[in-house]
Amino acid sequence: MTKVAEQDGCHVHLRRPIGACSLTTVCHGPENSIPSRPNIQITSPAIEAAIMGASESKPSSSTPPHLWKASSPSGISHDLVESLQTSHETDASRTQLTEIQIQRRVAEELKRLQAKESEALRLAHDKIATEDKPAPEGQRSHESVKKEVEALRAKLAERKKVRDLPEAVETARGNVVRCLRDNDRRPLDCWQEVEAFKEEVKRLEKGWVEKIVS
Repeated sequence: MTKVAEQDGCHVHLRRPIGACSLTTVCHGPENSIPSRPNIQITSPAIEAAIMGASESKPSSSTPPHLWKASSPSGISHDLVESLQTSHETDASRTQLTEIQIQRRVAEELKRLQAKESEALRLAHDKIATEDKPAPEGQRSHESVKKEVEALRAKLAERKKVRDLPEAVETARGNVVRCLRDNDRRPLDCWQEVEAFKEEVKRLEKGWVEKIVS
């Protein structure tokens, strides 16, 4: 019940039961001093709905507002933003990386050639050792054995010397390096230069083996 007005010692109260609205007049003072006023019942769904709607439409102070915040600009994926922020690759760095890869490949190829040459030397040494039949005991002198040892040492020392690569191998190698520099993003376009370099290396290996074995 809500007090809404007061006049001549009488109070007018408003009651809001569901589905109706009621006005009640209450008077105080000597009996029969003020004529009794009947209660006024106003049944109006429109008034009730307006009163209830006004009370329900008040925002709750305990409910926090909802805020939406986008993590990246609209229309741009998160992966693209991260890749742009973390990418520091430049033309200079790509060129340097290509140069390092070329040097590593050439070094691996030279290392493989040296390993093959060492294997050929070992085979030649084994062949010489098997072909030289040992003389009967007492017939070989100390001097003859010493000369054979010195000859083997000289031969091994000669094989260990670093020799310059033939001009054909150097030319093929230069063609591979130049092609990889020009096509740093398309290395497969240099397959012809690579095959030519491999052929020159095979020819060089074959010549070395023939010299060692003969």
